[in-house]
Amino acid sequence: MYFTSGSDRAFEQLMQQRPGADHFDSGDAGAPEDCGEPDLMEHSDELTFADYFNAEKEIYRNITCAALAARWLIDHDFEMPTDAEIKELVAEANRKVLEAWGEIYALAVLKWLDGQ
Repeated sequence: MYFTSGSDRAFEQLMQQRPGADHFDSGDAGAPEDCGEPDLMEHSDELTFADYFNAEKEIYRNITCAALAARWLIDHDFEMPTDAEIKELVAEANRKVLEAWGEIYALAVLKWLDGQ
């Protein structure tokens, strides 16, 4: 669902972006994105370390994107960014997430161990 149109939509997509959101999985066993083997954790109630890590990474990425977007809007008198400027904001958000990778990993390990 989008609340904007035109060039404003690209900025809105930046705020709603999630890693892997551009991937479509049809659910067909014969589809190229699926190896056709059952997921071993499919019926487990236990969270894996990957679940904890991805949750922490997603939270950090969303906060980072919101902060970068707010700073950009304030610095540019609330004018919407161009597509090129949005790409720069996405690259900056990705860089900040990569810089914090170790901290995110450590936080996920601690939360995962607490849940064991």
